[in-house]
Amino acid sequence: MLALLTCLGACAPDAAVHETELVASQIDPSAGTDERPSVDVVLHGRVVARRASAAVRLGEGAAYLARDGRLVVIDGAGRERSLGDDVLAPPITDGSRLVWSDAQATIFELRDAEPVELARAPGTMAPLAILEDGSIALVGSTNGGVAGLWILDDELRCLTNCALRTGRAWGDDYVPPPSGASIHRDGEHVVFVAADGVTHRVPR
Repeated sequence: MLALLTCLGACAPDAAVHETELVASQIDPSAGTDERPSVDVVLHGRVVARRASAAVRLGEGAAYLARDGRLVVIDGAGRERSLGDDVLAPPITDGSRLVWSDAQATIFELRDAEPVELARAPGTMAPLAILEDGSIALVGSTNGGVAGLWILDDELRCLTNCALRTGRAWGDDYVPPPSGASIHRDGEHVVFVAADGVTHRVPR
């Protein structure tokens, strides 16, 4: 859990936003706060949510993560609906699909306006990107494990750092998790830029 939480800032997906729709609020660094930047959600020129932790465009509307851990979807008409609480990391989208996970390590997708459980992970997971083939890339770990890259397609599988454990030497076996959504599929491999700036190519 600690390894994943440490990773979330560097591994968070790039916000899939249009500047005219989702406006990032500025936090004055001179104010002496370590608070993360927040997002004001703006649809059709109207602010519909202030100081969200993260937000993504979703069709004609948006989805945002409230600061209390609730995931909220707003349709094109401005109607809000809360999909769940205890959401640990920003949701991800490819423009039509919306995927998220909660603090109980359950991974969900929004289908026909309803949350559908995709998988229950063995430890905390943070969705990272929806890949070209529809599979979902995540950063996570088993309990007592080290954060690495996971893939969810027909099943949830670990790709990197699978055998590593906290409190033990990792040596050259450690692969830093992906940085942002800089990840794609290349044949039977997944290619990503890690938090250390190095490009990695790992088998699926």
